[in-house]
Amino acid sequence: MRNINEIEILFMLRVEGLCQRKAEEGDRAFQKMIDEGHLEHYQKELHFIREHGTEWSYELRKYKIK
Repeated sequence: MRNINEIEILFMLRVEGLCQRKAEEGDRAFQKMIDEGHLEHYQKELHFIREHGTEWSYELRKYKIK
């Protein structure tokens, strides 16, 4: 199982890259998502995961979830 820091990084790179790249390419739907605060929402979710990720990882290991 990857540690929570690796997952955080992969998640944010994917979300930010996808949203920003598509918006820069002129995709109005992605620009609208950014304008409406969806990217900011995902960033706040990541902050929440950073605060609680270690305890979640511990719990997942107890149940051998990979």
